[in-house]
Amino acid sequence: MIKSAFSASDNQTLYRNQMKLLIQTGCKYSCRVTVDLAGRRFNAKSMMHIGDIKAGDRFELLFDGEDEINALEEYSRVLETD
Repeated sequence: MIKSAFSASDNQTLYRNQMKLLIQTGCKYSCRVTVDLAGRRFNAKSMMHIGDIKAGDRFELLFDGEDEINALEEYSRVLETD
């Protein structure tokens, strides 16, 4: 298992795009992708709790499975806020 910290953009347009990409990117990989938002964990591949992440929030993604490194690398690219 590996994990990495990310931030949701303060810009509303970028934020909405990030949340869409959070789900879409996870679905490409077989590994488990879990969001850790202030100690609360949920599946990053499901829309169920993604709305709990608000613009400006910091969260961690935990990756567990055979393609976890590839998933982390793609998330690092698509969730970039700079």
